[in-house]
Amino acid sequence: PSAVFTRDDASSPTGLRLDLTSELFPRNSLSVAFDPVRLNRLDGFSPATQIIAFFPDRLDGASLPPLTDPEASLAKDSATALVDMDTGERVAHFAEVDAQSTREDDRQTLILRPMKRLENGHRYAVAITSRVKTLAGNPPDPPAGWDAILDGTATTARGKRQAARMPAIFEALAKVEVARDDVVLAWDFVTATETSDIGALLSMRTQTLEALEKETFAYTIDKVEDDFSEHAL
Repeated sequence: PSAVFTRDDASSPTGLRLDLTSELFPRNSLSVAFDPVRLNRLDGFSPATQIIAFFPDRLDGASLPPLTDPEASLAKDSATALVDMDTGERVAHFAEVDAQSTREDDRQTLILRPMKRLENGHRYAVAITSRVKTLAGNPPDPPAGWDAILDGTATTARGKRQAARMPAIFEALAKVEVARDDVVLAWDFVTATETSDIGALLSMRTQTLEALEKETFAYTIDKVEDDFSEHAL
């Protein structure tokens, strides 16, 4: 999730809508592009999303806050930081490199996994610091375009959008003692409100309960097949 993949929308509770394009998704086996029109109705990203970054260098998983000690992610010297910008608090998480990336020439992602569901309609800042190490023992080089975002020379629409959001991001990180000079990469995202996230399901539930109050839906089982498929357990 990243706020660069959103657009401003004054009618949205968060002031945003997702702004995803087909090019961001893989094509299916028939080479048909995915149409994100339904996703773009959302006013933010899923509160249960995984958080992903990519560096060209292969990373040392031992430098990341581990699953066995998620409290390490709350320390000021954590290699990664996840901050709720609405509350100013760090969010416990663990981080890992993609275990399915085994070959040297594979793209290897860095994955942050929050230890709890994020809050609906909140803004979060993510920081990857110089305490993250490559297999060579050095901090990874920032992704292409990062320097342009920092110095205000970004030329793409998404780069300019991210640059405009950086002051608030660095301010939130500073409050939890993440120094700007220590940041290798940082960005933010906004989670969807509950209405946007599960509003349709809640509406279905409400309509079903109202219908059940008006009349009882009876049914009769007239046939049972125990071995209807060789694949059933």
